[in-house]
Amino acid sequence: YYPSHCFSYDPTTDRTEDLGPGFKQAVTVGFCADTKRGFLYGMTEPSAYFEVYDLKTKRMWIAGPVWGTSSNRYMVIDHATGRVYHKGEVTPSGRQFMSVWDPAEFRLRDIEIAADGGLKYSHSYAITHGPLGSNTLYGSADGKLVEMNLVPGPDGRLHVKAVCSLGVDGETQPGYLYSIETGPD
Repeated sequence: YYPSHCFSYDPTTDRTEDLGPGFKQAVTVGFCADTKRGFLYGMTEPSAYFEVYDLKTKRMWIAGPVWGTSSNRYMVIDHATGRVYHKGEVTPSGRQFMSVWDPAEFRLRDIEIAADGGLKYSHSYAITHGPLGSNTLYGSADGKLVEMNLVPGPDGRLHVKAVCSLGVDGETQPGYLYSIETGPD
């Protein structure tokens, strides 16, 4: 693997700036930006490290490993809080976790996920954040569109529930999300 580089493009000046390489033994596959707070975030492959790039100091560092089977191209940022979400560890016993970067605490932590209503939860390939201030994340599991409450419940876990089935009416095979994005409303 060769290191990935982050680039900044300013359409008003038509100039591109090389922000430098990321983690030298991996490539960056997941990415999101928090321009309000001045940070870029990445997820390395194959090592699954969470990268943080400070736009002011131009410093890149590894915040820590994200435990799980592999990195994901989908990272979600809550622009209200600046928290970044990426699928986390799945233990041999089946417990699942969401890795969360919290800029207020300036640390990466794992929060366990609880599936409600009989949902057979597994990490979604594609995820997106709900509307600003909604504290929700959307993805898919068990052939359904799911909604995760990003405010931990009284048990300290993130609760996820099915919203609707995915797929085409009349088809027996459930659908699967390869991409998802939240619209303006």
